[in-house]
Order: sequence, then structure tokens, then C-alpha cells
Amino acid sequence: MPLQDKSSVEINTNFPFKIQPLSLGSSILPQVTLLKYNKELKKLFIGNYLTLYALDVFGTSDKTWTIESPATDLIYENNSSSPLVLTIGKIIPSDQKLGKIHNLGTNIDVKGFSELKRPVDFNFHDLNGDGKKNLILSQFGNYGGRLSWFDEGDAAKEFVLSENPGIRKTEAYDLNNDGKLDIIALMAQAKERITLFTNNGDNSFSERKLLEFSAIKGANYFELTDFNTDGFYDLLVTNGDNRDYSNIDKPYHGIRIFLNNGKNDFKEDFFPHVRL
Repeated sequence: MPLQDKSSVEINTNFPFKIQPLSLGSSILPQVTLLKYNKELKKLFIGNYLTLYALDVFGTSDKTWTIESPATDLIYENNSSSPLVLTIGKIIPSDQKLGKIHNLGTNIDVKGFSELKRPVDFNFHDLNGDGKKNLILSQFGNYGGRLSWFDEGDAAKEFVLSENPGIRKTEAYDLNNDGKLDIIALMAQAKERITLFTNNGDNSFSERKLLEFSAIKGANYFELTDFNTDGFYDLLVTNGDNRDYSNIDKPYHGIRIFLNNGKNDFKEDFFPHVRL
């Protein structure tokens, strides 16, 4: 059933939040590339060009790191004291392999992950059911990218899922309820789409397109949740990432919700146009 009549959508700007300004260093022009909150540690991590900040619940910076290139993702595996940070190398479009995974606690690059092509997203999940975490890594690139998973996080045990550019974000969910984690990936360049990689259970995955977008949509983020409480994951997708090529207001940019019909087929149901 539809979530809401699109003709009656009103955006309430009186949000129930209190704005708390943050001051980070002396930078006049912020270049924020990372915002990530760790709810277990109750810390907000902000990557501002070559500095990474950890802020407490009061917005006070209690730790900073200087990094070689802008941060794009950060993980505290098992809430250890040694966070892993993903650095992009170059923000501007490039196929140079300057990105890396760096251990902030030991100040050492993770072996085998120091020549990455503009990496932007990584996470750990047990994909093959052996009780050990595997690394899922998205390299955005420019003309060429790569989506891979690495058995036990070992760079020598790579399984390549895609070599298309623009791989922006992945999530691991069991979409077909077979007890195995599947991978959902957002491709944000060239053929913009959301793709499902279904776990076959033998270290291989089958690829199926879930959604496809025009390049002018500028897809940049998604989340999975059950919006209409029917027991199936739905998709929330945001777009608006191409203002650098045509800086005009675009009525087709905003936030969309796609409902799952129970067979992992998704149909747009809700689109309030907001300026992003």
C-alpha cells in the first residue's frame, strides 16, 4: 500500500532538534569528506580534509589524527581502540591508486590495502558462514572501479564482484531469507543503479539489477529498512550529486522510497522534492 499521497506531501521544517554549531580547527573553508557516528562509543567522527576528529556527545573534540589524504569511511572493529580508516587518495576524479586502509592505533597501513583506486566504503561481514569476518571494499575510481570481498580480510583472497566505476556504498542483508548474507551495492557513476549480488553459498554471487537511474539523477546514498512493516526490506535512495556539472535547481533531485513487493522487486512510492 502507498505510504502517502504524493500530492499532499508537506515538508515540515520545524524539526525537533536543537542545532549545536561545531568548530573544528582554524579552517575557513571546510572540506568534510566523512561523518560517521559510533553509537557504542558515543562518538562522532568527522573527516575534514587531512584531519580526522573524534567528538564526544557534547561536541567536544577529544582526539584528532593527521592523515595523508581525506577520510571516506571508518570502522571500529569490535569497538577496539584501533580504528581502521579508509582514505581516498584524491578527491577529484582519478584512476590513480593512492587510497589505503590505515590502522590509526598502530599508525600502519593494512597489508595489501595501500594501493586502492579512490576507495569510499568498506565494512566487515561473515559472507561464507565460517564464523570469520570478510572485508567488503568499494573503490569508486573514475573510468574504472572495483567492488570486491576479501576472505578473512586477506588481500590475497580477493573475490571481484564488479569492475565498474562509481561503486559508492554497500550493505549486507539476507534479502531472500536463505540464511546467507547478500550484498546490495549503489553504483553512482556511468550506469547509475542499485544492484543485488545474491550469495550462492560457494563464495560466488549472482548479479541482478534492482533499480536503474538516469545519470542526471546523481544517486549518492541508500538505506534498507521496512517502511510499511510488511516484513520485507524497502529502499530509501537519495540523489543530487552532479551540481558540479550543472549548478541549476533540479526538481528531480531529492529522497525517494521504493517499496519491495516481497520478491525483491522495487517500485517508487514516495518522492518529496527537497533541495539537497
